[in-house]
Amino acid sequence: LAEFGSPSGLSELESYSLRPRRTMAEVLLDFKSARPPLHRYNEIIPPLRHRYFSISSSPLLHPKVAHLTVAVVQYKTTMLEMRRGVCSTYLASLPPGAPLSVWLRR
Repeated sequence: LAEFGSPSGLSELESYSLRPRRTMAEVLLDFKSARPPLHRYNEIIPPLRHRYFSISSSPLLHPKVAHLTVAVVQYKTTMLEMRRGVCSTYLASLPPGAPLSVWLRR
């Protein structure tokens, strides 16, 4: 970590942190000595962004129900680590017909 903080380590820091898109969990695994207090995680980890999906059903055919078509996001990083979309993976885990709280944006 000290090397990354030096002027000569700037390019290595960029290469480490940005290109492979590491998660906070991976960074903590890579640097065993980096253990922030639990209350700091809310400051370090950004909140999830809103997810927007299109309604794929017609209100004429289903006036009280909205159907969504969602592609489950799965890919491998440049470091060959599997990533999955947070929201799409959650939605895929629900049984058909499961109730879901949503909000509409116009």
